[in-house]
Amino acid sequence: MIKLERSQIEEAIRRFGMVNLSRQDLQGLNLSGLDLHGADLTAANLQGADLSRANLSRASLLFANLMGAKLVKANLDGANMKDARMAGADLREANLWFVNLSGADLSRANLWFVNLSWIDMSRAHLSGAVLVGACLRGASLQGADLRGADLREVDLSETDLRGATLRGAVFRMTRYNALTVWPAGFYPSQAEGLVWQAGH
Repeated sequence: MIKLERSQIEEAIRRFGMVNLSRQDLQGLNLSGLDLHGADLTAANLQGADLSRANLSRASLLFANLMGAKLVKANLDGANMKDARMAGADLREANLWFVNLSGADLSRANLWFVNLSWIDMSRAHLSGAVLVGACLRGASLQGADLRGADLREVDLSETDLRGATLRGAVFRMTRYNALTVWPAGFYPSQAEGLVWQAGH
């Protein structure tokens, strides 16, 4: 497979608008700031690529390889990232409204202060992920792997954690409320660092 260059992608965007980059080798490319809204990046290889500030709204990243990719301040509004491989990716300050992250591998990913409220993260792999200050209000984390995840100052109000694995997760000033659903056998009153948030 011939590896595409940024200039070729820019030309395709100018000529056709939304582009089909499914299964393309884009490893390590600098794609920062590109308008890739609605692009088909299904199963594309974006390992180590720089997508910071890129517009990926409504893009298909199903099964994409984003391991170690830089997505700082990227716009991923409405993107389909189901089963994407994003281990070690940097998603600080990314816009993840209405993103589908079910089954995605986000192990060791940096999700510092990211808004993940009300999105589907069921079965996601988040072991060792940094979620400091993130908002997970109302998110579905059913069956998710959160072993060793850094959940300091995270908002877990109304979060569904049924079947999730929390062994070794770090809590400090981590908020929850009466509508938070915990895994069977997990008792927040016995866990250090969890803070009851009444009235929310």
